[in-house]
Amino acid sequence: MSCQDILASATIRNARVLGLDKKLDSVAVGKIANLVVLNDNPLKTVEAYNNIDQVILQGKVYGREAFVVN
Repeated sequence: MSCQDILASATIRNARVLGLDKKLDSVAVGKIANLVVLNDNPLKTVEAYNNIDQVILQGKVYGREAFVVN
């Protein structure tokens, strides 16, 4: 599976299967802003998913440390 396929599977394909693509599949006015901001390019390496900088949920920004499990 290519890096592009992995990214699509984690984003747009899930939104379509769940019937949420009209609300979630892209960054646009009127859509819900749920994003994971990575420090590396996920189209170059799957290791990019281990290097999260921020998470944006419903428009609120969280640093990675907000999701650390002890």
